[in-house]
Amino acid sequence: MNCQEALSLLYAIIDKEASEIDVKKVQEHLEHCQECFKVYRIEGAIQDFLNEKLKANQPSRSLNTLKSKLLVRLDEIDRRQASIEGHPFFRRTAAMLAAAALLVILIAAAFWARDFYRQQTLYIPLERAHWAVADDPGAFKNDSCTFLTILLARDKLGYDVSPSVVGFSLVGGQTEEIMGAEMAHFVYCNDDEVVSVFVAPCDCFEIPDDLKDTKVEKHHISFYDYNCRGCRLVYHKTNSAVIITATTDQSVELLDFIPGHSAT
Repeated sequence: MNCQEALSLLYAIIDKEASEIDVKKVQEHLEHCQECFKVYRIEGAIQDFLNEKLKANQPSRSLNTLKSKLLVRLDEIDRRQASIEGHPFFRRTAAMLAAAALLVILIAAAFWARDFYRQQTLYIPLERAHWAVADDPGAFKNDSCTFLTILLARDKLGYDVSPSVVGFSLVGGQTEEIMGAEMAHFVYCNDDEVVSVFVAPCDCFEIPDDLKDTKVEKHHISFYDYNCRGCRLVYHKTNSAVIITATTDQSVELLDFIPGHSAT
């Protein structure tokens, strides 16, 4: 088997679609041809990278590690290639190295775009709702509207809000449709510190799966913490509602900010 024949079977072997006979012939060829073996390693590294990303489905935490491993492997091959530039396979392998590096960049960009999309759909709507009142919480004050929102939270969402929480006082409340769910939005203040509290129905709003690794047990409650773009969101769940606290004041410890209790 010559190099052209071996490389033509490369993808079939990586994808485990080649016959046993073809696999054996290619293996025998790779044992005697370093250039084809290097190409095989490059393609195999890329395939492993893609498989691991698709299996993990959580790119943000492991992407840099995987990318670094692949780039280190490519750098090792590149250094070896520098000593044999006169070899007829050099140009082909160098081109594949460049293509592999470009592929890594494209994969990273794709996962970044996916993370950006998830942030825009899962977190930004809540952050925007908080930002809208953070600079002027007094505009949120309306006694009749607040009273009706408290009743809604208790009777429809099964959650009783407290008039004060760890030094913060309830300023006002109103209902808002956020991310397709009708939520009760309450605002608490302590001097210049502002905290928004969103009470959402469990049947149409879920804590994002991304936050499973951030779980913290405190006060016999499971909290899920999200902190990005200067706004912190902390989630916890009762029997019938999801409670989200939000603030841009980093001095406020939201894990101690429990704005009420289950009404059932």
